[in-house]
Amino acid sequence: MINLELERDLKKYSTALLDLAKGQNLLDQVNTDMQVMSKVFATIYSSKKDAEEYKEVGKKFLVTSNAKQTEIIKNILKELNISKLVSNFVLLLLISKKITILRHLVESWDSLFLTYKGYFKVSISSVIPLSESQEQKIKEIITKSHGDKFFLEKKIDPAILGGLVIHLKNQVIDDSLASKIKKIENNVRGTI
Repeated sequence: MINLELERDLKKYSTALLDLAKGQNLLDQVNTDMQVMSKVFATIYSSKKDAEEYKEVGKKFLVTSNAKQTEIIKNILKELNISKLVSNFVLLLLISKKITILRHLVESWDSLFLTYKGYFKVSISSVIPLSESQEQKIKEIITKSHGDKFFLEKKIDPAILGGLVIHLKNQVIDDSLASKIKKIENNVRGTI
């Protein structure tokens, strides 16, 4: 669960990065940089073992000197060929003691970027990953009813027990087994 301070910081810093990128006409470059960093984080967190090792490295990093932290970050960003704008932004996060939000900022960038480009988000929750044919069918239905300027955010949520929960613009389409069971429970309670 994301806490309120993190949410507030993410909004503030991601909006600032978007504004900087627009102002310097570097939005596509910043997007490319964020995709590169996203792949790095995805690789780091691809296994529980790697994620645990990263947490330990992260803890050690946070207690090293500011000069050493800056040097490490600069070397990593240079190795990844990250633009000057994004490199300076990451260093700003470091100086502001907000470097811990970088991973969340990178993860939320796609949504922010695509929303800016005029797309809307469709969030689909399921118990197991959707097959390609299921995903394609959902995309076709959404395209027919709302147009093709959307992006899918897929989530695995065992709590829904089965079926799908779809958040589309200001609608929630809840065809989950959990909601059906709840309706039955409510109906049974109403007759007792």
